[in-house]
Formats: sequence, structure tokens, C-alpha cells
Amino acid sequence: MKRWSLVLTVLGVAALFAPGYWQRHAQTVAAEPTAPRAARRAADGPTFQYVGVSSCAAAACHHKEGVRGTEGCEYTTWIETDPHRNAYAVLFNERSRRIEAAIKQLDDPKRASPEKNDLCLRCHATGTNGEKRGPRLSLADGVGCESCHGPAEKWLSLHYLPDWKAKSPDEKKRAGFAATKDLAVRTEQCAACHVGAAGAEVDHDLIAAGHPRLYFEVGNHHAKLPRHWKEKGDNATPDFEARLWAVGQVISARTALQLLEHRASAGDKVWPEFAEYDCYACHHALREPSTRPASSGLGRKIGTVPWGEWYYSMLPAVEKGIVKTPALDELRKEMLNADPKRTKVADLAGRAADELNEYRRDHADWKTLAAGDRRRWMGQVLAGEKANATIGWDRAAQLYLGLAAHEQFIEGDRLRTSLLDLRKPLRMPKGFDSPTTYDAAAFQRALNEFAKHLEEKE
Repeated sequence: MKRWSLVLTVLGVAALFAPGYWQRHAQTVAAEPTAPRAARRAADGPTFQYVGVSSCAAAACHHKEGVRGTEGCEYTTWIETDPHRNAYAVLFNERSRRIEAAIKQLDDPKRASPEKNDLCLRCHATGTNGEKRGPRLSLADGVGCESCHGPAEKWLSLHYLPDWKAKSPDEKKRAGFAATKDLAVRTEQCAACHVGAAGAEVDHDLIAAGHPRLYFEVGNHHAKLPRHWKEKGDNATPDFEARLWAVGQVISARTALQLLEHRASAGDKVWPEFAEYDCYACHHALREPSTRPASSGLGRKIGTVPWGEWYYSMLPAVEKGIVKTPALDELRKEMLNADPKRTKVADLAGRAADELNEYRRDHADWKTLAAGDRRRWMGQVLAGEKANATIGWDRAAQLYLGLAAHEQFIEGDRLRTSLLDLRKPLRMPKGFDSPTTYDAAAFQRALNEFAKHLEEKE
């Protein structure tokens, strides 16, 4: 991590010496006892045993010799090319040891054992969060089949039988199977680790120790995976990427809100949790033009740190603004206070998560805009950004990813080229986990150029 190129702003340093700061952060702040909605929502259903990837690896099942991604070669594709297979192995590298050494304040990283750390294992291996573990389950398998498809104890001997396909998603779910053909379920499986959850989160302490920040967007991650499946049915339609983007915005935001609710409710956690805020409001190069988020248009006062926009900036754009989240709007105001009240934050975050859960339930088909409306949708989204004097990297990256998800409906070489130009200012230098060279002015110019070509095609 080459983070020394990012420095604290004068504002960020001054905040450290604001009255009461050290008193608030020298020890964790006790919260009023409150059970998070996330805990209350969790049903006390049956738990199933994880059996391990070796149960899938027979040549007659998913380990056939053949073309990557074809039926019968699912395990072959995963073990040869999927980065999830190395999730446990990376805990043995130097960076992982330095991270744990920093967290535990060890003087020598060689004394660190991240491969034995429960917090690391919950996302770097399968079935390590208190679940039932079968004798064939191995940590060395990393993030295996059951992390996505569910613990296989009850469905392993059934899922290849003719009547399995006839079972409803609810019937399969009762057997522990996660129906990943449902894009919402698929995103939920990813978000549990890539966004985070109670007991499996990347907080500010872990980021400061050297862990990469989590900024998950399901369409982007999905595109990078070597597929061991073929999209079928509704998922084989031309608007698949656009629908996946819409699903991802809602499910990721809901997951982030549930995590925020936990962070604000847990009396043993430091508050406020800095990982909830915009990293680059404090960590940015001291140069002009600045890469830090602008204060204008964000509804915050000078001297306060902006709440992170990554999971929430594009929510209003999903389906022409149908997503209504009054509690989220109120939560944003509370998080912009210099000292947000944790009990109020927990309540509002839980309510906002419930609002998105209702949206997920009421829009189970995830039908997006008709093809003829997509250009107008993009124009409306771009019009909403013209008031931003400086678009921070998080918002800019989410905006680009949202437009790129609709690329198949973009016609004309100039418009496609200008979409690619939007990506250039967002790229991270090789070897960095942060956009140290982000140029907000260059992104705004590229955005204006894209908008101009979009209008020309009307």
C-alpha cells in the first residue's frame, strides 16, 4: 500500500484537535441498548452443514475436461481461473501479515497469523462464521462453491435429479440452496463479504492497517469473474447488465445500511466509524485542482466530513427515481452532523434498509426501462450532475458504472468513445488502492462531452 502519497488536509488535521475529539475516541462509546433491525429480521431457521468443494469435484459432476464455462466444467473453471480460490492463500502473504501485525500492534509481522484470525477467515474461507462444518471442508479451498450456492448438506444429493428443477426457489431455500439465478439473491451472496456484515466487516482500523477499502459494484465485479455458468431465461436478455446494475444499487445500499445499523448499535465499537465517511475528504493530495469532494450541493457545513456516497449516490437514478427512501434522506442529514447520534443513526439506518427491502420485494422482476426510454434516462441522470462543481471520485465512478451498464443501448461511435473517455480520469495508478491521480475537472469535461453527443443523437 503506497498510501504515503495521500496526506491529510488541513481541515482533516484540524478536526483531530477539535474540542472533545480525543475524549470521544480514546475509548469506545457505550450506546443505549438496542437490538439492530438486522438481528430482528434474521429468522431462526435451520442451519446446514458445509461439505466442501471436494464433494463437487468428481469428473462425473462438475470437474469434466472441456471448454471453460461449459456445463460440467464448473469446478474446473473455478479451480483454474477464479480468484476466489486463492482467498485463503493470500492470508499467508507479506501484506496480510503486515495488516494483522498493525492491528495487533506486533513489532514483527513474522509473528502475525492472519490465516488463523477469525475476522479474516469469515470472508477468506467458506463456513468459518460459526457454521456447521463437514469433515471434508478445508480452509485451503478458500471461497468455494457453497459460499455462493449455500451449504450443501441437504441438497448435494438432490440437485442433479430430474425433479430438482421443478422445485420452487422457496423449496430450494429451505434445503439451504441459494438460487443465484435470481439476481437479487446473487448480489446478496456477494455483498455479504464485499460490502460487509456484522462480524465480517472492513472498518477504518483495518483499512488504516493496510486492507484495501471495499467499494463493491456488482456489475463491475461480475464482469471480471471467469464465468462457470451460462445465463439463461430472463438473464439472457439484452438488458441483463442494466438489470444487474439496478439490482446491485438497491441490494448493496441495503447491505451497507444494515452494516451501519450494526456499527451504530454495537456498544463495543468506536463511534463514529470513519469507514462510513468519504475517504478522500481527508486523504487527498495537496494540489489544485483538488480531488476532495466539493462542499457545495452536499448539504454539509464547512468543518464536517461528508458521508460516503459510494452506495447511495445513484439510488435516485434507479428506474427514473421510483426508489423512494425518506429515512435515507433523514439519515444523510444526521451523518453530516459533526457528532451524529448513534441511536438515531441506528434507527434511521434500519428504517432505510427496510424501505429498500420493501422495494426489493415489490420489484421482484427487476424490469428496467424500455429501450426507447434509456437515452432519456441517461440525459436526466447527466442533467442532475451539472450542478456539481466538483464530483468526488466515488460519485464519478458510480456514475460511469451506471452509464456503462447501459452501453449496449448506446449507438454511434462518438458516443461510445466519449463513454470510454469518462473512464480515463477514474483509473487508479498501478500498485495503488486509491485514485491518487483523479482529476475532477477532467472528468467533468468528459461528462459534458458525453452529454453533448447524447443530445446530438436525439
